[in-house]
Amino acid sequence: MKTSLLRLGFGLCLLLGLSTCGKRELPSVWIEGPERSSLTGRDRVDCELRYQSTSDRFRVPAHLKRRGGMSFGYDKHSYTLHLDRKIPLDFLPLDRDWVLNASYIDKTFVRHKVAYDLFRRLDERNRAARSRYVRLFYNDRYQGLYLLMEKLDASTLAIDRADRGALIIKDPPLFMADSLVRHADSSNFFEQKFPDLLQRDHNPDLHRL
Repeated sequence: MKTSLLRLGFGLCLLLGLSTCGKRELPSVWIEGPERSSLTGRDRVDCELRYQSTSDRFRVPAHLKRRGGMSFGYDKHSYTLHLDRKIPLDFLPLDRDWVLNASYIDKTFVRHKVAYDLFRRLDERNRAARSRYVRLFYNDRYQGLYLLMEKLDASTLAIDRADRGALIIKDPPLFMADSLVRHADSSNFFEQKFPDLLQRDHNPDLHRL
């Protein structure tokens, strides 16, 4: 009985979601920049970003690079954006660093958003990227549905930059045999995000794992 009620409730939620999704206009992001094939995961390139939604509209210079570890070789690319000034995108917080997540292998487009939103709700001390779905156009070519996300860095995570033991690592591929072959940056195997490897020595403890 309980299982049937749960299925019925889920079905009703799904129908309600489908019936209202067409009434909501997704925000659109336009990027004008170099050819996508020339973008790398290391060097940022200059571009222009246009953002439009039902409640917000602006144009701002920005800097762009491709993003991803194991996902770097996928046909649909993820990007990191650095705006020339801090801008609050609709209901997202004031910031200048953003991620356009392609969600290439998750065709439901809900895994990241549900996981991050749920994690934040579990405890007020939990920190996870806030996000919003957008439509992406690159040089006027439609690229598909993307998840616009906060970029978690030392600022958003409130890390003390003076703490020499502070470290941010993104999902180190310790158990993936071909990770170096498919990795976006083979010089940063552990995907250390803070401190910057080019500005300060990485944590030597990682090499003793």
